[in-house]
Amino acid sequence: RYPDKVLSSVLKDGAPALKYAKPYLFIRSFAFLPSLISIIGFSAFRGTLDTKTPLKISLFSNMCNAVLDPILMFTMAMGVPGAALATLFAEVVSAGSFLALLLKRRMIRWSKIFRLPSWTAL
Repeated sequence: RYPDKVLSSVLKDGAPALKYAKPYLFIRSFAFLPSLISIIGFSAFRGTLDTKTPLKISLFSNMCNAVLDPILMFTMAMGVPGAALATLFAEVVSAGSFLALLLKRRMIRWSKIFRLPSWTAL
């Protein structure tokens, strides 16, 4: 299977960490798009010389992760998948915050996001 092939490049076959890595990476894979949006948000605000906003968003999302990690992992007995869910939630919070602020400050518009570029622009 595909995950086994990818993980075999960093873990030996039968490695004890393999049983934890598979569910963790599967859950974390859903954070790809939110992570991408966060990177764009960080870059957009730094490009306007606003470094405080990304710092505040990062601080808040990391606090969410730090609070949710022990709750999901230990209190709710989810273990490693709980850690992945906490991180996924933090990424979604970060992406949502950046997206909301980018729209509010008119740095992006919905109409531009979903419009295909013209052939001449390409």
